[in-house]
Amino acid sequence: NLKTAIDLYKHFAQKYPESSKAPEALFKLAQIYLNDLRLPKEAVGYFEQIVQKYPNTREAMNALFMLGFIYANEIHDYNKAREHYQKFLEQYPNSELAISAKFELENLGKEPEKILTK
Repeated sequence: NLKTAIDLYKHFAQKYPESSKAPEALFKLAQIYLNDLRLPKEAVGYFEQIVQKYPNTREAMNALFMLGFIYANEIHDYNKAREHYQKFLEQYPNSELAISAKFELENLGKEPEKILTK
């Protein structure tokens, strides 16, 4: 039940913001809004909270990448996508997602067919 999951994750993140599990709860909330409810702008809000409140966590790294991805592929705001991908590469140049971030930057706004023929 998505509503129950959303309520529980929100409650946990609000009640226990100092918990090491709080960024994970926010990340799961963002995923529900993005993947299940198809509400990317709401997902952005949760990913931004993670980056701001929990900058030294693995969830922050993944959230920063996801911000670039959502802005590029869901919202089509390529300036914001570029900003987030560049910030990601500055902060996490050795991450396993760095190759994907570089690829996304090189192909921002391009049609999938053009990327495949490249």
